[in-house]
Amino acid sequence: EEYTDAYILLGEVLISDRKVADAEKYFQTALKKKPRDLDLLIKLGKLYLSQKKYLDAIKNFRKLSELRSDWGKPHALIGDVYLARQNYDRAMENYEKAVV
Repeated sequence: EEYTDAYILLGEVLISDRKVADAEKYFQTALKKKPRDLDLLIKLGKLYLSQKKYLDAIKNFRKLSELRSDWGKPHALIGDVYLARQNYDRAMENYEKAVV
């Protein structure tokens, strides 16, 4: 867990510099050290979504859902991925799960 926060901060700085591929590497390194970090899973999933790496984003958000099955946010994030893919039925299905 040593340096994990530094990896996360570097990833955030790289995103602001539009170096998303490098940011992704830092987030992945941090996630190996803190695989249950909810905020990090969200950041990495959103980064995947911004790069149109939809399957990676869904995988990340599903892991988030496994860690916090009582939380609607992962379903909302999965809904965002399906919306970006113009799969409106699946998006709506996940948004409905988010509010239940």
